[in-house]
Amino acid sequence: MDSRLRGNDGNHLGLPRDNMKRFSERVRQEMDLAQQRPLEPIPPQQGVILPPAPTPSPEGASAPATFAAPPGASGLRQLLRGLPVLGGALAWANGLRDLAGTRRRLAEGLARLAELANRQAGFAAQQSEFTARQNAGQGEIERLRQEFAALAGHCERQRTQLMLLQHRLSRLPEVPAGPPSDRLDAFYMAFEDSFRGSPDEIKQRLLIYLGPLAAAGLKATGKPILDLGCGRGEWLELLREQNYPAYGIDLNGLNVSRGIESGLDMRREDAIGHLRGLADGSLAAVTAFHLIEHLPFETLIELVEQAHRALMPGGIMILESPSPENIQVGAYSFYNDPTHRHPIPASVARFMVENCGFPHPEVLRLNPCPETDRVADDSDLGRRFNQFFYGAQDYAVIGRKA
Repeated sequence: MDSRLRGNDGNHLGLPRDNMKRFSERVRQEMDLAQQRPLEPIPPQQGVILPPAPTPSPEGASAPATFAAPPGASGLRQLLRGLPVLGGALAWANGLRDLAGTRRRLAEGLARLAELANRQAGFAAQQSEFTARQNAGQGEIERLRQEFAALAGHCERQRTQLMLLQHRLSRLPEVPAGPPSDRLDAFYMAFEDSFRGSPDEIKQRLLIYLGPLAAAGLKATGKPILDLGCGRGEWLELLREQNYPAYGIDLNGLNVSRGIESGLDMRREDAIGHLRGLADGSLAAVTAFHLIEHLPFETLIELVEQAHRALMPGGIMILESPSPENIQVGAYSFYNDPTHRHPIPASVARFMVENCGFPHPEVLRLNPCPETDRVADDSDLGRRFNQFFYGAQDYAVIGRKA
């Protein structure tokens, strides 16, 4: 029996013990009164046959009237419902009768709960599987992220190497792919004859450099002097006259041929390529007159570095170039030569030579304009004007290898 219909002492009506006693007493009283009270005839029901009415006893005494109970359980239930107390009891009994249905519904509910629990367990398993797959996916994402970072680092290193290679390629000399153009070589020879000055004039200007060579004692070493971009060979002629071993290289084939015919050691080669092929400390001096303004800056840096390597300790490097400190040169006459790239100030050239390993290089400012070109004014303004417009047209940087 359902425990909800039982009292604390186990009675089936769920009443306290005192109430149960009063309830039982009341039921007995009702039953006694029902026996003493005459019963009214129950009206005939359709389909029900009542028994015959009672007859008087032979002695003439009136006996208690008796009635037959309505046939079937339904009549009994109707009779009992009329009793005040028993009607309530019957309601409780009807509730007890529905206990089987309650149990069935409870079983269905429990089955439903079990099904929901199973489904919840299935959902939990699916969630666990999803969590596991999510963790696996995050691990895969982390692995791919690390691979991508490694690949990005590899690409960055490759990019850096490519930039280095491009930088090195840019420093390589621009050597003609085919044979030299005789037409251009002839043009430049004629150009030098018209704009640079006669060979005798150039030799006169170059005499100033014999002093540093003699001071360094280079003749006694027996090592040669290399003239880069030797052109017509004026400097090589002067060195030959002073008994210095020397040779020059130039890309102009006509200049080289003419120099060889004059008995000079001239070779048609590229300056950077030739310097790279020389042994360390194999030269007494390296000279370059009006060459650096023709070169890309990266190539110029390598030229000075290679010259420093090839020079012996105590060897000398001389670089001469047009001076942009002279406004007429920097703004006008420098560009007469179509092969010039850009002017290089003396301060920049000096820093470059020092930075490439020559300590405390010397700067010479050379070849001022003729006095007849100057302004006849001895004031401070006149002097400054002559300096900027008619001062040194060339400069030289002289570096000595320690």
